Amino acid sequence: MIEPGTSEGEAAERTRVTVQGPGVSVTRDVTDQQAAEILNVILRPAGAPRNAPAGRGTVGAGVTGSLGEFFRATAPRRNPDKILTIAQYMKAVEGKELFLPEEIRARFREVGEPPPGNFNRDFRWAKRIAWIASDVSSGQYYVTASGSAAVDGGFPEDVTKATKVRHGRGSRRRNAVSEPSDA
Repeated sequence: MIEPGTSEGEAAERTRVTVQGPGVSVTRDVTDQQAAEILNVILRPAGAPRNAPAGRGTVGAGVTGSLGEFFRATAPRRNPDKILTIAQYMKAVEGKELFLPEEIRARFREVGEPPPGNFNRDFRWAKRIAWIASDVSSGQYYVTASGSAAVDGGFPEDVTKATKVRHGRGSRRRNAVSEPSDA
């Protein structure tokens, strides 16, 4: 679909939104920005003011302010979430597309948190779930689109469940009593 105000060869990103209920049934194609605003209204806690963020810590694309403010607004809980939040701030506010793990580790002090005890493991976790990827040409790292979406959405529960690390070890079951074989 061509959005009004764009040239014929330039298709705008569109999202289809449907609202159904008693006495209403509306389906419209809207811009992605409009869709985000609709979701903000739908996901906002009941009784919250109109400008309240939807869910826990939604910050959106228009990020400004200090790293500490950004960190508190996003409210990351797990260490990979915190690593990604710092990297996203560097990208969105400071314009730093590429970074090294050491730069992320050093920024924890700015938000009043100690760096994770096993930073390398948590950084690998963020890479494994494709929130951070390696730039082969420079040897540095960058925040992926799914990483940006996780931060912008305030790490909703479905995202944190989907990005859980499943440990392969320790899941073996042993029989309490082995039966003798009749050989």
